[in-house]
Amino acid sequence: MSKVAKPSKGIQKKGTPAHSDKGVSGDSTKKGDGFSLPDIIILSLAVVFVVIAMYEIMAIGPSNGYWAVMAAMVCFFYYVIRKRR
Repeated sequence: MSKVAKPSKGIQKKGTPAHSDKGVSGDSTKKGDGFSLPDIIILSLAVVFVVIAMYEIMAIGPSNGYWAVMAAMVCFFYYVIRKRR
């Protein structure tokens, strides 16, 4: 049987709790914290267009990858606009 070491409390300021009830990602009970499905799709499309643009620019030339760079920017800007509403 192996013994598991207890975590040390470390140095803390007076009056602060040793642990937080919020968890790793903070308070997840607030509304609007997570990604919605359209947001995930928009960001995924932006990443796909960036990958396509990188390939087009490296393989063929910058003028042939321009359309993919612009499509990625449009997707990202649309995502930002959706998040600010």
